[in-house]
Amino acid sequence: MAWEWVAPVATASAGAAGIFFTWLTGAQGRRQLERLSRRAEETARRERSIQERRDAYLAALMVCRLDMARARYERKGDDEKLAEVHRSFPKGERVRMSIEAQIAVETFGSAAARRATALWADAAGVGEERMRQVYEQLVALARAELGATALDETLLARPVEVPRSRSTHGYE
Repeated sequence: MAWEWVAPVATASAGAAGIFFTWLTGAQGRRQLERLSRRAEETARRERSIQERRDAYLAALMVCRLDMARARYERKGDDEKLAEVHRSFPKGERVRMSIEAQIAVETFGSAAARRATALWADAAGVGEERMRQVYEQLVALARAELGATALDETLLARPVEVPRSRSTHGYE
Protein backbone atom coordinates (compact mmCIF):
# COMPACT_ATOMS: atom_id res chain seq x y z
CA MET A 1 0.00 0.00 0.00
CA ALA A 2 2.87 2.32 0.48
CA TRP A 3 3.53 2.56 -3.26
CA GLU A 4 -0.03 3.16 -4.46
CA TRP A 5 0.39 6.93 -4.52
CA VAL A 6 3.36 6.80 -6.98
CA ALA A 7 1.36 5.99 -10.12
CA PRO A 8 -1.20 8.81 -9.76
CA VAL A 9 1.51 11.34 -8.83
CA ALA A 10 3.71 10.25 -11.75
CA THR A 11 0.73 10.45 -14.11
CA ALA A 12 -0.20 13.90 -12.80
CA SER A 13 3.43 15.06 -13.08
CA ALA A 14 3.71 13.78 -16.65
CA GLY A 15 0.41 15.45 -17.50
CA ALA A 16 1.54 18.74 -15.96
CA ALA A 17 4.85 18.54 -17.81
CA GLY A 18 2.97 17.81 -21.05
CA ILE A 19 0.68 20.78 -20.53
CA PHE A 20 3.65 23.04 -19.71
CA PHE A 21 5.67 22.00 -22.77
CA THR A 22 2.60 22.29 -25.01
CA TRP A 23 2.09 25.84 -23.72
CA LEU A 24 5.81 26.60 -24.12
CA THR A 25 5.85 25.31 -27.71
CA GLY A 26 2.77 27.38 -28.53
CA ALA A 27 4.28 30.51 -26.98
CA GLN A 28 7.52 30.05 -28.91
CA GLY A 29 5.55 29.46 -32.10
CA ARG A 30 3.57 32.64 -31.56
CA ARG A 31 6.75 34.66 -30.94
CA GLN A 32 8.36 33.17 -34.05
CA LEU A 33 5.27 33.96 -36.10
CA GLU A 34 5.30 37.51 -34.78
CA ARG A 35 8.99 37.93 -35.70
CA LEU A 36 8.39 36.53 -39.18
CA SER A 37 5.41 38.82 -39.63
CA ARG A 38 7.48 41.88 -38.64
CA ARG A 39 10.23 40.83 -41.03
CA ALA A 40 7.74 40.36 -43.86
CA GLU A 41 6.24 43.80 -43.18
CA GLU A 42 9.69 45.39 -43.11
CA THR A 43 10.67 43.65 -46.34
CA ALA A 44 7.45 44.77 -48.04
CA ARG A 45 8.00 48.35 -46.81
CA ARG A 46 11.60 48.30 -48.08
CA GLU A 47 10.50 46.92 -51.47
CA ARG A 48 7.83 49.63 -51.78
CA SER A 49 10.42 52.29 -50.97
CA ILE A 50 12.82 50.91 -53.56
CA GLN A 51 10.04 50.83 -56.15
CA GLU A 52 9.08 54.41 -55.36
CA ARG A 53 12.73 55.49 -55.60
CA ARG A 54 13.10 53.63 -58.91
CA ASP A 55 9.98 55.30 -60.32
CA ALA A 56 11.19 58.72 -59.13
CA TYR A 57 14.59 58.27 -60.76
CA LEU A 58 13.07 57.03 -64.01
CA ALA A 59 10.73 60.02 -64.12
CA ALA A 60 13.63 62.40 -63.53
CA LEU A 61 15.74 60.69 -66.19
CA MET A 62 12.86 60.87 -68.66
CA VAL A 63 12.56 64.62 -68.10
CA CYS A 64 16.33 64.97 -68.53
CA ARG A 65 16.35 63.00 -71.79
CA LEU A 66 13.46 65.03 -73.12
CA ASP A 67 15.22 68.30 -72.26
CA MET A 68 18.47 67.07 -73.85
CA ALA A 69 16.66 66.07 -77.05
CA ARG A 70 14.96 69.45 -77.24
CA ALA A 71 18.29 71.24 -76.69
CA ARG A 72 20.00 69.13 -79.36
CA TYR A 73 17.23 69.74 -81.92
CA GLU A 74 17.28 73.47 -81.16
CA ARG A 75 21.07 73.59 -81.51
CA LYS A 76 21.00 71.71 -84.83
CA GLY A 77 18.03 73.73 -86.09
CA ASP A 78 16.07 70.53 -86.72
CA ASP A 79 12.64 72.14 -86.61
CA GLU A 80 10.83 69.01 -87.79
CA LYS A 81 12.06 66.86 -84.91
CA LEU A 82 11.57 69.71 -82.47
CA ALA A 83 7.97 70.09 -83.66
CA GLU A 84 7.47 66.33 -83.19
CA VAL A 85 8.72 66.59 -79.61
CA HIS A 86 6.35 69.51 -78.99
CA ARG A 87 3.44 67.54 -80.47
CA SER A 88 4.24 64.45 -78.40
CA PHE A 89 4.99 66.41 -75.23
CA PRO A 90 3.22 69.79 -75.21
CA LYS A 91 4.61 72.41 -72.84
CA GLY A 92 1.94 71.76 -70.21
CA GLU A 93 2.74 68.03 -70.26
CA ARG A 94 6.48 68.69 -69.97
CA VAL A 95 5.92 71.03 -67.02
CA ARG A 96 3.68 68.45 -65.32
CA MET A 97 6.27 65.71 -65.88
CA SER A 98 9.02 67.93 -64.53
CA ILE A 99 7.07 68.86 -61.41
CA GLU A 100 6.07 65.25 -60.72
CA ALA A 101 9.65 64.05 -61.19
CA GLN A 102 11.01 66.76 -58.91
CA ILE A 103 8.46 65.98 -56.19
CA ALA A 104 9.13 62.24 -56.48
CA VAL A 105 12.90 62.68 -56.18
CA GLU A 106 12.51 65.11 -53.29
CA THR A 107 10.22 62.64 -51.54
CA PHE A 108 11.87 59.29 -52.27
CA GLY A 109 15.34 60.11 -53.57
CA SER A 110 18.60 60.18 -51.68
CA ALA A 111 20.37 63.40 -50.76
CA ALA A 112 22.78 62.85 -53.67
CA ALA A 113 19.86 62.44 -56.09
CA ARG A 114 18.23 65.62 -54.80
CA ARG A 115 21.52 67.48 -55.37
CA ALA A 116 21.80 66.00 -58.88
CA THR A 117 18.30 67.11 -59.84
CA ALA A 118 19.08 70.60 -58.49
CA LEU A 119 22.20 70.59 -60.69
CA TRP A 120 19.98 69.68 -63.63
CA ALA A 121 18.06 72.93 -63.37
CA ASP A 122 21.35 74.85 -63.53
CA ALA A 123 22.74 72.65 -66.32
CA ALA A 124 19.73 73.33 -68.53
CA GLY A 125 20.71 77.00 -68.55
CA VAL A 126 24.42 76.30 -69.18
CA GLY A 127 24.23 74.10 -72.23
CA GLU A 128 23.94 70.68 -73.76
CA GLU A 129 27.36 69.38 -72.66
CA ARG A 130 26.71 70.23 -69.02
CA MET A 131 23.27 68.64 -69.33
CA ARG A 132 24.91 65.44 -70.60
CA GLN A 133 27.37 65.40 -67.67
CA VAL A 134 24.66 65.85 -65.05
CA TYR A 135 22.47 63.25 -66.79
CA GLU A 136 25.31 60.72 -66.71
CA GLN A 137 25.89 61.48 -63.01
CA LEU A 138 22.20 60.89 -62.32
CA VAL A 139 22.22 57.61 -64.28
CA ALA A 140 25.30 56.39 -62.39
CA LEU A 141 23.73 57.39 -59.08
CA ALA A 142 20.45 55.64 -59.88
CA ARG A 143 22.26 52.48 -61.00
CA ALA A 144 24.38 52.44 -57.84
CA GLU A 145 21.48 53.08 -55.46
CA LEU A 146 19.11 50.64 -57.12
CA GLY A 147 21.68 47.86 -57.41
CA ALA A 148 21.93 47.83 -61.18
CA THR A 149 25.73 48.06 -61.03
CA ALA A 150 25.76 44.67 -59.30
CA LEU A 151 23.99 43.26 -62.34
CA ASP A 152 26.77 44.58 -64.57
CA GLU A 153 29.40 42.85 -62.44
CA THR A 154 27.45 39.59 -62.48
CA LEU A 155 27.04 39.71 -66.22
CA LEU A 156 30.72 40.49 -66.73
CA ALA A 157 31.79 37.70 -64.40
CA ARG A 158 29.74 35.11 -66.27
CA PRO A 159 29.81 35.95 -69.98
CA VAL A 160 27.13 34.37 -72.07
CA GLU A 161 28.22 32.63 -75.22
CA VAL A 162 26.03 33.27 -78.19
CA PRO A 163 25.63 30.09 -80.23
CA ARG A 164 26.91 30.39 -83.75
CA SER A 165 24.53 29.68 -86.52
CA ARG A 166 25.32 26.65 -88.64
CA SER A 167 24.73 28.69 -91.73
CA THR A 168 26.86 31.82 -91.80
CA HIS A 169 25.54 32.98 -95.15
CA GLY A 170 29.03 33.64 -96.35
CA TYR A 171 30.10 35.58 -93.24
CA GLU A 172 32.87 34.20 -91.05
